Amino acid sequence: MRSKSKKRARPRVTSKVVTCVAATVMTLAVAEAAVRMFGLAPAVKPIAISGRDGVYKRSDNPILGYELRANYRNDDADLVLSYPRTNSHGQRDIERTIDKQPNVRRIVLLGDSVVEGEGIREIDDTISRRLEKLFGGGTEVLNFGVKGYCTLAEVELLETRGLKFKPDVVVVLFVHNDFNNFNQNVEELRGADRPRLAKDLFFYSHLFRRLCLSLNLFHYGEDDWSWHTDQFGDNNVVTALDRLELLAKEHGFDTMIAIWPRFLDDRIADGPFVTVGDKQLIIEALARAHAMPTVRLSPFFKREAAVSKVNPRVQYSINGDQMHPTIEASRIAAAALKTGINDLESLRLKASQHASTEASQSAYRAAVAAAAALGDRRASEAATHLKHGNEYQRQKRYDKAIAAYHRALDIKDDYAQAHYNLAWALRHTDRLDEALRHYRRAVELEPELVDALLALSWLLATHLEAAIRNPQEAVDLAERAAKLTDYRNAIALDTLAAAYASAGRFGAAVSQAQAAAELALKTGHDRLAAQVRDRRQLYRQKIPFRQR
Repeated sequence: MRSKSKKRARPRVTSKVVTCVAATVMTLAVAEAAVRMFGLAPAVKPIAISGRDGVYKRSDNPILGYELRANYRNDDADLVLSYPRTNSHGQRDIERTIDKQPNVRRIVLLGDSVVEGEGIREIDDTISRRLEKLFGGGTEVLNFGVKGYCTLAEVELLETRGLKFKPDVVVVLFVHNDFNNFNQNVEELRGADRPRLAKDLFFYSHLFRRLCLSLNLFHYGEDDWSWHTDQFGDNNVVTALDRLELLAKEHGFDTMIAIWPRFLDDRIADGPFVTVGDKQLIIEALARAHAMPTVRLSPFFKREAAVSKVNPRVQYSINGDQMHPTIEASRIAAAALKTGINDLESLRLKASQHASTEASQSAYRAAVAAAAALGDRRASEAATHLKHGNEYQRQKRYDKAIAAYHRALDIKDDYAQAHYNLAWALRHTDRLDEALRHYRRAVELEPELVDALLALSWLLATHLEAAIRNPQEAVDLAERAAKLTDYRNAIALDTLAAAYASAGRFGAAVSQAQAAAELALKTGHDRLAAQVRDRRQLYRQKIPFRQR
């Protein structure tokens, strides 16, 4: 009897085990889906530092974290984590000798992926090589760009690798995200001792990644970031410029800071500025205190865009990402850099004169504080969620975008851009009350955020529901945006016309609509021009434009 009971019990135990395993698997699957849906784990974009397929390798230098491999070759390069080749010094450049030939001027171009040439296949199409060709014989331009490096890492690379080439000029190509006090895309700096399964799960499973970071499993919560980020302090740009000034004096080279813009659909934008309403960029104020010449590249792009009537984002950035240059943008940037380098003496004199003024010292102190705020770790984490939300928004996956923007605001509630982007996504899901609240918060936090001013004004001026409209507030917002853009932005003038019409000021509406249509045509926005002309006809009949 006892033997028969044991035989009957075995199937029951097996059944319970199977049920338990199935329930566990189901629970894990649901948890994984939830973590993915709500964006609870940070995205991983790993540098390929383990194995020979990727162009990057782990560096023993904790400030660099990773670097380009020397003598790298890959015929199937993806132009993001791999390139067709590097030279023997670990540069994305043609082969260079350490010894400089007589009567040759050497320019070292420091930077991140913009200089490195992400998305560009041929080395000859990168900014550095185009600049070298513009100068012709007698000038070499060495590419010292590495994806994701902040300014301090770029100067570290110069000191540890670049000085042996005896540069005559060092140009730092400064990008707005250089204020981050770490090198971007560093996820596995010291993970060689982790089990392979843990590495794979960390990469593929959002749930496992979240648990690792929250509970410090396999030291994911502390090891990598502390080893790297502890080197940077709370203001890497300030530290970097101090070091660059000392190196320039010690080794006798000239310096120049070239400022890279953002390419948007309707304009080419610089930023961030020292304070709201200021005309001076943070990096300009920091550099001028060291008497370092600066040059903005945006005017050169603006001139080209005005002639060719193009969408800057599409024409000048790879895959429309607003930052990485197309081959055409590399050409324009090289020409701009050549102009700046040729004018270096007068730029240096101007910077020296500015550095000694009391206004410059005051701006410097404000810029130091602003740079520290931008480099705050929480701000960087919030910016990462904003970036994810923007990608979801481009894909019209608005629910995911909204979740990502909320994550950004959970970290940094005074993030004006996140409030604006969240409002935009909410607007597209007909959650108007929430959208209005976040538009207003964005404008409150950043009174000169033109996109937010215009979006809120348009909604208050044109919405079908009278309860939502507020014509006078719409006019106030649109007038502010038009003034901030010097009345040279077709969208701002179109919005101002709609606001005037909503407020019953039809004569002014017709006038602004006419100016908007002409400006849209002049800048190559034919579709917008046609839409504005249609609205102008309504205003002439004393009918305001309305839409849901």
